[in-house]
Amino acid sequence: LKKGDLRKSQNLMLETVKKSEPWSRNYNLLGIISDKKGELDAAEKYFFTAANYSSYDDPDALMNLAMLYDKKDEKEKAESFWKLAFEKKKNASLLYNYGYRLQKQGKTDDALKFYGEALQKQPFHPGSLNNSAVIMMQKGDLAPALGYFEKAFYFSNEKPEYGLNFAFALYQNGKKTQALNIISSLEKKYPDKSIQNKIDELKKMK
Repeated sequence: LKKGDLRKSQNLMLETVKKSEPWSRNYNLLGIISDKKGELDAAEKYFFTAANYSSYDDPDALMNLAMLYDKKDEKEKAESFWKLAFEKKKNASLLYNYGYRLQKQGKTDDALKFYGEALQKQPFHPGSLNNSAVIMMQKGDLAPALGYFEKAFYFSNEKPEYGLNFAFALYQNGKKTQALNIISSLEKKYPDKSIQNKIDELKKMK
């Protein structure tokens, strides 16, 4: 799944659920794959199956349903499942995803609070570090943003989008040599065109 081969991942998971106990986690993964493929009705079915097998006690299944209904613009259902998820367990993933929801709505101060709570649960949560840094940059807080971008990059095992953000922040802080070092590392590790195009844009910065 991490390598992006959705069809292969889906087939492997379907074989897994045939041979194993009906675990909520497996159906959550099938739902995530279907969601990524744009098969929202199938994703909904799998997430509900995950919720049922956990007796509606799995916050991830409930969160996935909430995010799915947000995507489908079914606001009442989304709010209902966000509420159910928060009633179960406030883990870092739930706090991060709700923070991201708020950030997309332009509620950046509220989003920062949720990212902060996620980082209390999981101090090196890459998404919360990166998104907090994005908001800090928007507010003009360049120095703390730089530290957050750096942590997000390294604790995500050098995820390319976080590396690009880190390099951009270095440029903005006048640290062009360090930015170029990050870019050079990304060029070698991620040769795909979409990443290279973004790298080319960064290189044009003065």
